[in-house]
Amino acid sequence: MKLCPLTASPETRGTTEPVAASLREFLASARPTPALRRCLLTLAAVASALAQSTTTTYTPDLLNGGSIALTTSNSSDHTQSQIAQSLNGVAVPLEKHEERVISRSADGTVTTESIVRKYDPTGQLASTERTVTEQRAIPGGGSTVNSTTYRTNIDGGEQPVERRSVDTHVSGSTTAVNTIVERPGVEGGFQTTEKRIAVTEGTDAQKTTAESVYRPDPNGGLAEAERKVIAETHSGARTVVTTTLYQPGGAVGALQFQERRVATTTAASDGSKTSIVDVYAPAADGHVEDASSPPQLKQEQITTHEKRPDGSYADVFSIRETNVNDAAHLGPARVITQTVCTGNCDTAPVRAPVPDAAAKP
Repeated sequence: MKLCPLTASPETRGTTEPVAASLREFLASARPTPALRRCLLTLAAVASALAQSTTTTYTPDLLNGGSIALTTSNSSDHTQSQIAQSLNGVAVPLEKHEERVISRSADGTVTTESIVRKYDPTGQLASTERTVTEQRAIPGGGSTVNSTTYRTNIDGGEQPVERRSVDTHVSGSTTAVNTIVERPGVEGGFQTTEKRIAVTEGTDAQKTTAESVYRPDPNGGLAEAERKVIAETHSGARTVVTTTLYQPGGAVGALQFQERRVATTTAASDGSKTSIVDVYAPAADGHVEDASSPPQLKQEQITTHEKRPDGSYADVFSIRETNVNDAAHLGPARVITQTVCTGNCDTAPVRAPVPDAAAKP
C-alpha cells in the first residue's frame, strides 16, 4: 500500500498553498506515524514550492544595449520580498511584505496583520510599518473594515500613524463605500485628513463609479479636493475602463478636468492579454491649454501579457508619445520595462509600472 499516493502536477498551481497550510496544521495538532509524517512533510514542501513565484523587471540598457534588471520580487506563503542592485552591483533588499491571519471570531470578524519593512540603498532596515486590520461582513453583502497602522521609531517603539475605516453598503445594483482616514495632528491627537465617498451603480457588464475625495480646508472643514468618474464595460473578451479625473485649478480653485484614461483590455483564448491605455490631457505636452478645445491625446501605454513556452509569463510595457513639434500624432512605441514571472504565475494579471515614473526618457 502506498502511503503517499498524491503527486503534484501543473494543474495544482494556485491551489497548493492552502493544501500546504492544512498539512502543516494537521502535523501540529495530530500525531501521525513517522512514515506518514515524512510523507506529509514532503507533500507540504512540494505544495509550498509550487506556490512560490519569482518576478523580475528589466529595462533597456540605453548605453550598452541589452537590458538591466531593476528589481526582483520573490513571493511565497504570504511573504513577498523585493530586491534590487545597489550602486556597486550587490543585490540588496528594497522592501519585504508579510501578511498573516491573527484570528477569526464567532461573529465573522477576521483580524489580519501586515508588515512592511523598507530598506535604504545599502540594504539596512530603514523603517517598519505594521497594519492591523479587522474586517466584518454585514447583511446584504456589505462590510466594515477598520485598520490601524503603526510605524517603528528610532528607539524601536511603535507609534500609531494612521487609522482608516471603510464602510461598504449594498442596495440592489448600488454599492456605496465611505472611507475615513485619520492621522496625528500637530497637537498629537488624531484628526480626519481625508474622506472618500464612492458610489457604484450598474452590473458587472456595465457600471459607473463616482468618487469624491475631501480634505481639510483653511476654514477647518472638509472640501472636495478631487473627483474621479470611472465607467466600465465588459463584452466578451473585451473590457473598456474610462477614468476621468478632476482636480482644483484656475484662479478660484474649482474642480476642473485634469486627465482622462481610456483602457481597453482584450484577452485571447490562449491566456494572453493586451491592454492599451490612451491618456488625454487639457493640452498636449509643451502646448498652451485652450479651454475651448477637447481633451488632447498625449500618450498611449501598451502592456502585453503572454505565457512563454517555458511556462513563465512576460509583461512588456511600452509607450507612444507626442512631441512638441507634432502634437497631433503619436511617435513609435518604445519599451520601458519587461517583467518576467516564473513559478506560480497562472493568475498573474496584466500589470504596468507607474506611468508617470516609468515613462520618463
